[in-house]
Amino acid sequence: MAEQMGYPVILDLLQSSSDKMQYAGGRSSQDSCAHQDGFCRENGVPPLVHLLRGSQTALKTLLSVIKALGCLCIGVALTTCREKVILELLKSHESLEVKASIRFKN
Repeated sequence: MAEQMGYPVILDLLQSSSDKMQYAGGRSSQDSCAHQDGFCRENGVPPLVHLLRGSQTALKTLLSVIKALGCLCIGVALTTCREKVILELLKSHESLEVKASIRFKN
């Protein structure tokens, strides 16, 4: 999906104020495993991290973002996203579903 939509469209979705659009952007970002270099080159990791840190991010969006970052953290973006934000979220988030998703993805 990332290849068909293009990175700018995905970034717009992630930066939208609409939860549904953010969720769609998170789901689209999951396709980036095969396109890590391009997604990182287009500065795609910061909007994902922003959604992780956001206190108003809906649970389904948060889970899609965790999955997308898990794909990206396999290679190119490993040092960018895994060590700080995801571990902070693992420690502090009240949702057991989020904690389980992080533990099994990373």
